[in-house]
Amino acid sequence: MKKRLHHQKPEPGAALFDSLVRNAIDFLQKSVQELEKHPKYSVIHFYMALELFLKARLLREHWALVVSKVEKASLQAFQSGDFNSVTIDECLQRLANIANESLLTHEHDCFRTIRDHRNKLVHFFHPDYQPPIDKNILAQIVSEQCKAWFYLHRLLTSKWEIHFANYHKQIAGLQKLIRHNQHFLMSKFNALAPEIEADKKKGISFVTCHVCGYESARIEKLHDPLFERSCLVCDWRSYFLKIPCPQCGKPVTVESEGGGECEECETTIDLDYLLEKLGPYQHPKEESSIARCSECENFEPSVIPFGEHEYLCLNCLTLHDEVGQCGWCGELITGDTSETSIWGCFWCPGPDLKD
Repeated sequence: MKKRLHHQKPEPGAALFDSLVRNAIDFLQKSVQELEKHPKYSVIHFYMALELFLKARLLREHWALVVSKVEKASLQAFQSGDFNSVTIDECLQRLANIANESLLTHEHDCFRTIRDHRNKLVHFFHPDYQPPIDKNILAQIVSEQCKAWFYLHRLLTSKWEIHFANYHKQIAGLQKLIRHNQHFLMSKFNALAPEIEADKKKGISFVTCHVCGYESARIEKLHDPLFERSCLVCDWRSYFLKIPCPQCGKPVTVESEGGGECEECETTIDLDYLLEKLGPYQHPKEESSIARCSECENFEPSVIPFGEHEYLCLNCLTLHDEVGQCGWCGELITGDTSETSIWGCFWCPGPDLKD
């Protein structure tokens, strides 16, 4: 007797996920190609690509989350494309609250800058975006898009890699396309070159910027072992740690949310090692003084006292001004705790308002 084959029904959102990602890739390609002759449409299409990638990630949680009013979500309407989708703010909020995929503040701010720029061009006429195009306008657009793509690319290829693995080649192709437009920042780099050279003679270090690709990222030690990169060309800023390798002693660069690996002996430095090396002494019988970070909302407490009056998250490398106790759950957290006894904090559900 032949066995009856049971075919598993395809997931309702699978086809739409593929459609969203392919559309996002198409819009991003158009954005890069249109920059020089049609910068307005480059801004608009870049934002559309960004929004579609974020919605695609949200779709991976559940198809109904992409619908603006979840309570009115209809599978039939969804599959036919007859629905109103979430805004980018709603999308980011649902990613954080439901998918536990909180973006860092600088990622939020960067994506919203792209949105605001797009909104101005859609709703108002800007003669500056008509031919002949001012090179300063193009440089501003490239700077914004390079930063946004840096953060988005990091999400797609690292944090969300499992969801976008099938599009690895296309994403790599987008990376090459984005780099083609970095030459629009050359004039700004050339104008800053004398200032950069003068600073180098004073002993100030500069490295190649991860975002724009120019040797214009100034290195400043904030408080050992924390350093800051600040690019004079694209204005990108980031923190990193310089830690001696526990095996060979060579300096290892530790990036935000990425850890570090020794180039000499390939020893990995992770959060556990950083907490052990840089964190306060913890007596086994006493409560921990390591706090939870309201910026990255890392599962493990990762914020330590740092310097004289600050606190450093060893996961996202964000500096905080204060640490307090949640009035509801009692956890040590960063940020304002004044109303946590009423509403709870980012880590706990707070009171059940239905009771």
